Amino acid sequence: MESSTLLLTTLTASICLYYFVLRKLSYFERLKIPHVKPIPILGNMALFLFQRTSHMELLQRFYNLFSNAKYFGLYHFIIPTFVIRDPELISTITIKQFDNFCNRNTFVNENLDPIAGKNLSDLKGDHWREMRKLLSPSFTSSKMKMMFELISQCAENFVDFVSTQSGKTGKTYNMKDILSRYATDTVATCAFGISVDSFKHPNNEFFLLVKKALAFDKWMVFKFFMHRNFSLLAKLLNLKMFGPEIEKFFKNIVFNTVKVRDEQGIVRPDMIQLMMETRNKDSGLEFDIDEMTAQ
Repeated sequence: MESSTLLLTTLTASICLYYFVLRKLSYFERLKIPHVKPIPILGNMALFLFQRTSHMELLQRFYNLFSNAKYFGLYHFIIPTFVIRDPELISTITIKQFDNFCNRNTFVNENLDPIAGKNLSDLKGDHWREMRKLLSPSFTSSKMKMMFELISQCAENFVDFVSTQSGKTGKTYNMKDILSRYATDTVATCAFGISVDSFKHPNNEFFLLVKKALAFDKWMVFKFFMHRNFSLLAKLLNLKMFGPEIEKFFKNIVFNTVKVRDEQGIVRPDMIQLMMETRNKDSGLEFDIDEMTAQ
């Protein structure tokens, strides 16, 4: 009796899931909208999922398939997604009707995963508007010029490293690794307020954890897939995009940097300083540590 009940439950759940998936994957067909034909579960993302091509290259390929269309549809796994090609329609959406299209297709719950979910690009509605209001003054030309000296120092370290290596004939270099170190050092000094020379100290903790956080391995692909398509199940399974080691490390950097600057009156032309300055505004809005780290 129990086995029959279990079998019936499993069969019912499978039918419901199958109907749910098929229903979503027939969205554009029902609306008579030109689209890329999907495959079950994977939609149009199979090549990306199995790392045969990058996400942007795949989108470019689909974009070129519909050269005469104002818009077309594709499926991010089982999520129907419109791609707009017509400049006038893009202008209408992003300017004239922006209030109706300000939300991005986020996939991480900010309460479950505050580091990934509280980034400006993942917020929605009023929370997004409040965060954008706080961040916008940080990106004026004068504020960006203040950071130029920090970026220049990272560039000098990069040039010095390349100069010392250039005389070694017959040696090949991993340019992705070298440029990743330059980018990491720039982010460290401009965003987190710390100086990291990943050329002189190739195994520093900051660089290694950034590399780990951005590694798009099979486990990361699985978590991305679950959050993108089965967000409730991902929440039940407590699937976070970044592990506790990574989350704790970067939150501690931000917390300790803010604490030291408050206690010692240190001012530095970087993103943390700009976010700290919002606390002195009259708006009543300010960043917490999670929000600072997420940006």
